[in-house]
Amino acid sequence: MRVGLKFAGLSACFVFTYLSCNSYGDVYVANDNFKQAKIVTMGGMQQSEETHGITNFPKRFSVTYSKAQRPGVQAQVEMKLVFIQVPEKMQLATGAAVLIDSVSEDIQIVNITRTVQVSEKPTPSYPGEPREITSYKIFGTIIFQPELWQKMMGAKTLAYRLTIDNLPYTFILTPEMLEKLRLFSRQ
Repeated sequence: MRVGLKFAGLSACFVFTYLSCNSYGDVYVANDNFKQAKIVTMGGMQQSEETHGITNFPKRFSVTYSKAQRPGVQAQVEMKLVFIQVPEKMQLATGAAVLIDSVSEDIQIVNITRTVQVSEKPTPSYPGEPREITSYKIFGTIIFQPELWQKMMGAKTLAYRLTIDNLPYTFILTPEMLEKLRLFSRQ
């Protein structure tokens, strides 16, 4: 009985940690002599407000914002998306939107690709026997034009709407995340 309670407690802790992972990290700046540009990047995690599907978990993806700044040229900001451990047939639509305060702007996801990784791992019931494990990832990129990016940086609230398997998913930036995005933008 106690083992079951410990397992349930650990499971609840894991689920809480999994669901609360919605943050942006540090901003990194590097000078690239080959491109003659200042490269600015920032990564983080986003999770959806909606929980469609059998698992009833929000969708999560990692995000990396980047820009290559050159003197006298307005830089385009790229947002690279990576969905990790997705179902084999999951489809990410190319059409998306960004909600700037209460105004929706259409954006496009380009360069959508997927990878398949197959590995062999021992099974818990038969530690000596390897079992084939297959995992899938989906990648995409959003390129923000400078005018749209400026609108986004002036916003009080910001959210993204992506469509996955014909279902809408909303990803809202917290005030802390929006502040980190502004720090990224000022670099």
